[in-house]
Amino acid sequence: EELTDAEDWIYDGGEHATAVEFNARRDKLQGVGDEWIHRAKELTRRPASVDKAKEFIATARKTVEKLADTKPWIEDDAKKKVLDDVDGFESWLNEKVALQGAKKDTEPPAFTAAEVNVEAKPLEAKLVRLKKTPAPKPPPPPPAPAKEEAEADAPDAPEGEDADGAEAPASTEDGTEEGTEEAKPEEGA
Repeated sequence: EELTDAEDWIYDGGEHATAVEFNARRDKLQGVGDEWIHRAKELTRRPASVDKAKEFIATARKTVEKLADTKPWIEDDAKKKVLDDVDGFESWLNEKVALQGAKKDTEPPAFTAAEVNVEAKPLEAKLVRLKKTPAPKPPPPPPAPAKEEAEADAPDAPEGEDADGAEAPASTEDGTEEGTEEAKPEEGA
């Protein structure tokens, strides 16, 4: 009807209209046509987006469930928070799908595929962060006793061995160690 009115206007004097007036009428018609095209595209995009979101919901629940075995150090509160967010997203999605089901294809959509993606993105990021939670670092080993304390605590070495367990050189009667020759002063010097 609007296209017919525009066509009649062009042939009944619209050919003498200014460019501004002509562009205004064209933009109005193009807006209507763009809405049709958008709704037609959404008829295929929206169901695919909803299916993808439902797959994500199922995957997220399974992933969080498996984290109990694969990453036991992740706190239950963190896992519960992600699951609560996933449940909230699922409720939102189910509500939007029900609203869309009550609409005709010629009416503006209750939601778009882009809206589903926008709602799902933060949840996907939260799940990824949860999966990447590193294991806690093990506690540092107790400090080793200082060297002086270790020597003081070490048992006395048996005779003939030094503190490291190596055999100590034997001493001779005159107090020199065996195997070493004492430098004797030369006679006559």
